[in-house]
Amino acid sequence: MKQLIQTLQTKNLIFKKLEKLDNKDFKIRNKIDIYKSIDIKNNYWIIFDVKQTSRVLQKHIQIYQTLVTKIETQLDINFKKRALLINAPLCSKAEGLLKEYKWSLFI
Repeated sequence: MKQLIQTLQTKNLIFKKLEKLDNKDFKIRNKIDIYKSIDIKNNYWIIFDVKQTSRVLQKHIQIYQTLVTKIETQLDINFKKRALLINAPLCSKAEGLLKEYKWSLFI
């Protein structure tokens, strides 16, 4: 989590509260860490820290989007901002989908 905070601080993002969500509650695979946070302006953020080595494709983005809606309904929170942290290459079509869904991308 310390590395995540340092990465976000380099992007000038500071949070009042940062909480890791348990993957078992949402039946999610282990390659994704999901964080719920509140920034200084009291906006709710959901942050996906993806730890895969293969290319992130369009189908992965659609899966992440459905996960967000599932988490929103289960926690009864409307996330204003969405962020995706990846270490893998990104498909150009997937990048277009991220812009369409208004995700912030941190590579």
